[in-house]
Amino acid sequence: MARTSIRTRLALWFGAGLVATALTLAGISTLLLVRGMRAELDADLTRDLARVATHMEPRPGGKIHLRGSYRYDGHGDDGNQRFLDIVDSSGRLVHSSSRPQSRKHRPPPLSAGEASRLVSVQLSDGLRLRRLSRAVTVEGRRYTVHLAHSEKHLWATVRSLLIIFSVLVPFTILASGLGGWFLARKALQPIQRMTSLAQKINASSLRTRIPVENPKDELGQLAGVLNDMLERIDEAFENLKRFTSDASHELRTPLASIKALGEVSLKAPSQDGKHRETVVSMLRETNRMTELVEALLLLSRADAGRIELCTETTDLARLAEDTLGIMGVLAEEKGLRLESDLRQVPLTEVDPRLLRQALMNLLQNAITYTPKGGEITVSVRPDASGERILIQVKDTGVGMDLERHQDIFERFYRIDDARTRATGGAGLGLAITRWIARAHGGEISVSSSLGEGSTFTVALPTGPTGRTEG
Repeated sequence: MARTSIRTRLALWFGAGLVATALTLAGISTLLLVRGMRAELDADLTRDLARVATHMEPRPGGKIHLRGSYRYDGHGDDGNQRFLDIVDSSGRLVHSSSRPQSRKHRPPPLSAGEASRLVSVQLSDGLRLRRLSRAVTVEGRRYTVHLAHSEKHLWATVRSLLIIFSVLVPFTILASGLGGWFLARKALQPIQRMTSLAQKINASSLRTRIPVENPKDELGQLAGVLNDMLERIDEAFENLKRFTSDASHELRTPLASIKALGEVSLKAPSQDGKHRETVVSMLRETNRMTELVEALLLLSRADAGRIELCTETTDLARLAEDTLGIMGVLAEEKGLRLESDLRQVPLTEVDPRLLRQALMNLLQNAITYTPKGGEITVSVRPDASGERILIQVKDTGVGMDLERHQDIFERFYRIDDARTRATGGAGLGLAITRWIARAHGGEISVSSSLGEGSTFTVALPTGPTGRTEG
């Protein structure tokens, strides 16, 4: 059964359910018919016995005669056989309309404490009877009247009903089974179309979507889920292609520089000063490539969920002050003023190593895009609700237009469309900073205007973040 198609299983389950329903219906119908006809037969027996009792008349010798013109001839209006036996208290037969075969099965008189008895019996020739026995007193003498009606008509009706069922039920099951097969095939056609379309989707056609005929039914919801999944796969695939392209582009340049410097160094005459300068340039490019690879590795581990935060109770104002001390040298070399507004904030559970890296990335970005003589301000303060701590890095740099506010957090994105490296880095710092903020249950945002500078804000919850995997 497990290897059969859904269509076959639906048809089989439908047929099995119909068989069970038909058999149950046939059994209940037959039972109700038997009970109804027996109740009618019992009512006839009661009426007939009451009439017999009113016409009983003792005769000499202990015999019983039915008074007047009343005769019990053994046949009713429906053609069923009827049998009447009357016995006295000693068990002697005093009146009978029964045939000889039935006398072998004549019951004894009722006991003194028994007024009546209603039973079903079967004679030796197979005839089934419904018999009513009742005690009757005539002129002070006790008699037992045994009145029996044949159940031949009842069982003939039951047999006719069973014949009808035996013909109609298989035909109904067959017709319903074929109908169930057709309905199952009709119901599963949308799934077959989905399957056929899904089989044609490959890496070059991830933008294909499954048509949704009725978004409210189960198949429409399934198609919607599959389309959402395809949307996520398409986005992830595009990100992967873009990531691979950008990573290749970023790594190619420092490798080419190292190769060129090495070739020039080998071809040039031995000059210690020149060689030293060449080695310094090679080391600079190597360090840059190492930083890029480490950033890529961090993001890759974060995407795979393999980074676990090592949280500890931290004073964010003190952490920001320490970071300013580290980055102050770079700002001073470029002729920038580095200001701070560090307010008292609640201690919070964070990973200080990662959060320091995030703040250093923001400061590095501000230093890179702020011209000489500009100002960078770092502030730490609670928000208006007191539920979050805001870490802001504000600069008076080149700024950006509104369309680029969200793009800057994408990997390998840089403001300069020409992708020059005179000022910009690899374009991974802000992407890493956004991941660090989200890993702590926070978020990062930016407000900027072209030519007026930018303000980056990291909002972190004041409560414990726990040990969160990236």
